[in-house]
Amino acid sequence: NAHNFPLDLAAIQAPSING
Repeated sequence: NAHNFPLDLAAIQAPSING
């Protein structure tokens, strides 16, 4: 999400929580 890009980047860098 453009507005929430820091969160999106963190989600990409962090281990997958979706399995």
